[in-house]
Amino acid sequence: MAYDIASKLGVDAEFLRSANTFDDVADQVAAGQADLAVSKLSITLPRAQKVLFSDPYLLLHQSLLVNRLQFAALSKNQTDPLDVIKQKSVKIGVVKGTSYVGYAHELSDKAEIVEYDNLSKMMEGAYRGEVFAAFYDDVEIKSYIDNNPDRAIRLQAFVLKDRVDPIAIAVAPDDSRLLAWLNQLLFINKAKLTNQ
Repeated sequence: MAYDIASKLGVDAEFLRSANTFDDVADQVAAGQADLAVSKLSITLPRAQKVLFSDPYLLLHQSLLVNRLQFAALSKNQTDPLDVIKQKSVKIGVVKGTSYVGYAHELSDKAEIVEYDNLSKMMEGAYRGEVFAAFYDDVEIKSYIDNNPDRAIRLQAFVLKDRVDPIAIAVAPDDSRLLAWLNQLLFINKAKLTNQ
């Protein structure tokens, strides 16, 4: 996507890969270190105070990767892990510096949020029972289960159909022309895909 944007603007793409977290990516754009961010960057209200976001080009669903043993022990015949999260003091694993830190706080005021350095450590934390559930997008959770089928014995994925994770391009807050152009490009590309 970044190469396509650069090509259509008639410039060469140059990549800045020094950010450690997705929050850092937004900060780099806000500070003028990058013209835009194409980085599976979720739209969040705190980030929107720093940067402008394009229209979402992808809508993911928030999902839980639940430790089956903890769920069985705490559920008391409930079938929805969100009920457990809202009623019990459980630990929810998130990746530090991602939108899921904020999303987790929205799930429950009783849950303890445990921040991991990366996705793999968080998923393994759920598997080992360090947390009741790992919390991330449906694509990554499905990919983890597909790539680690032996983990499905202890883990179960739950897609939260009513909770989305909108992914967009970030631009500096003073670059409304670039934002308008990006939205037009996204619209044209979406129309092309729809008509194929």
